[in-house]
Amino acid sequence: AILATGSELVEIGKKPGPGQIRNSNSYALAAQSLDAGASFAYLGIAADDPQSLAQKVVSGLAADVLLLSGGVSVGDRDIVPDVLAGAGVEILFHKVAMKPGRPVLFGKKGTCLVFGLPGNPVSAFVGFEVFVRPVLAHLVGDPAIARAWVSLPLAEDVDVVTDRTWFAPARVDRDVEGNGTVALVQSRGSADIPALSRGNALAVFPGETATYRKGTRVRTILLGDVGFVSSTGGGR
Repeated sequence: AILATGSELVEIGKKPGPGQIRNSNSYALAAQSLDAGASFAYLGIAADDPQSLAQKVVSGLAADVLLLSGGVSVGDRDIVPDVLAGAGVEILFHKVAMKPGRPVLFGKKGTCLVFGLPGNPVSAFVGFEVFVRPVLAHLVGDPAIARAWVSLPLAEDVDVVTDRTWFAPARVDRDVEGNGTVALVQSRGSADIPALSRGNALAVFPGETATYRKGTRVRTILLGDVGFVSSTGGGR
């Protein structure tokens, strides 16, 4: 079950008014879910109102997995954690030292697994790939659904300034010798959906300030078929 939260959201067929944005996350999460072998029910948009949200959460808890986007950070309107707890969801973790996607939440009620993903589109996308997709692969019983993590050399120097594990939109290509290399794509942060469309991978950097020189191998999550098989293997 997929549920968007936020009074500022409107459906994609509606022109946003002042202070509104289109609900892109639900459709991205739906596409990711289908790609991971899962069917889904779309529960619509819940306003930033505890009663409205609680009604939709109760409906979503009938599914095997409930995906929410938005409302899990620290703002006054980020009411998802409290509403989930009030619905009997056991919160197993909330906030992870990762970038983007720090506010991600995971809990369960009975057999339903609940993921609270951030509202920013890139954060929601990364949260799905890192946390949700492996779970769906397990539930579906097909390990191939999980993304491949490989070790690839950087195509150029990268300066990293962060205290959290960074999942950076990236592109994997063949170099002049036919070997796979990975390069970061230009990105303006966790709201930059086009950055994802320009890439086919996520480059993973530890939470530290450092310069990674061209040729340094970094963990890389392949977002689909990138046209080669890494000889180095991978793993998490």
